[in-house]
Amino acid sequence: MLLPPYELNQKIRLIRVFAGLNQADMAQLLGMTQSWVSKVEAGMGDLTVAHLNIIRKKFEISADAIIDGTIPYSQISKTFNAPLKLPKKYTHGANCRVRLLYGFVSLFEERLGIDATLKFFRSKGIAPEVLADPDLRVSMAMVLDFMSFGMKTNLLTEEGAWEKIARCNIVSLLDSGSGFTQGSPKEAFARVGEISRRYTTDFNYQIISVTDRSADIYADHVRLQKWLGSNNSAFGSALGSYHKAVLEALGRLDFKGMVQVNTLPQAPEHCGFAYRATWN
Repeated sequence: MLLPPYELNQKIRLIRVFAGLNQADMAQLLGMTQSWVSKVEAGMGDLTVAHLNIIRKKFEISADAIIDGTIPYSQISKTFNAPLKLPKKYTHGANCRVRLLYGFVSLFEERLGIDATLKFFRSKGIAPEVLADPDLRVSMAMVLDFMSFGMKTNLLTEEGAWEKIARCNIVSLLDSGSGFTQGSPKEAFARVGEISRRYTTDFNYQIISVTDRSADIYADHVRLQKWLGSNNSAFGSALGSYHKAVLEALGRLDFKGMVQVNTLPQAPEHCGFAYRATWN
């Protein structure tokens, strides 16, 4: 599996990768043998509490972080001055969080298999380890390349594809403590703007009006539209499908499916899409 949560041996490997160390360097840092590091990463080594304490101290990681999977991989990368290598177009103007890719990766892995998914990563020069840190910042270009791959392979036209992508991304957000499902649908949709900011600053959900039974929601694409230009109708349609699926997924989380999301015929000029969420 390319997405978290990871097994303990995978976490140890990711710590090493984000620190920019090979197995020999890791062994020297920990005072172990390279053979031990290799076996531990393969899930066959003897990994004791004493070993974990050494790793925690060397990489400044709390015990809770190792257990619950909230290891600060990006901070480890900064501490060791070893940023993961990505093509410049994926790091220039990095306004998106990697979690925005989780739904696409989950869909690719399920429908195409892990080998084909990894082949796509390699073709784009992307280290799959970037997925370990949901809050790692990348550019919208990376998101659009994943979306483009989904369109070229016809995966995004399959029934339930957008729903799966949205559900996976929303679960990732809830794991980050968004608190979306607390309260009524009215209160929840009033927090949609906060949800979007956890994804990216390249688009934003604006709640224009909220009543006791409905909310009008605009997807603001000013930055993204300038970046894409005017000749990207395919991407525009795909983004519209994504937004609708996200709002529907949010609506089903804690409200027993009573929230219905419909596309409004026209959004303000500065917005990409408009929706109305209604409930009983």
